[in-house]
Amino acid sequence: DVAISNVLGQVPDTFMNMLSKEKDTLVKMFPDLFAHMRSQSTLIPASTTEVITNPDGSTTTRVRSSKSYR
Repeated sequence: DVAISNVLGQVPDTFMNMLSKEKDTLVKMFPDLFAHMRSQSTLIPASTTEVITNPDGSTTTRVRSSKSYR
């Protein structure tokens, strides 16, 4: 269970690294196309925090992280 959880936790970072490498490859293959773009794409990390109040009055905090190109 822990091993699966660790692997699944690495998936977003691994995917973003792969996506970044592919983007760099495309920029090298088609420099003219990317030279005419209005702005450079950037990697935007984002996180949201959610505080949940449990029935017994205690609180639980959840933090969700995500990364996206913009």
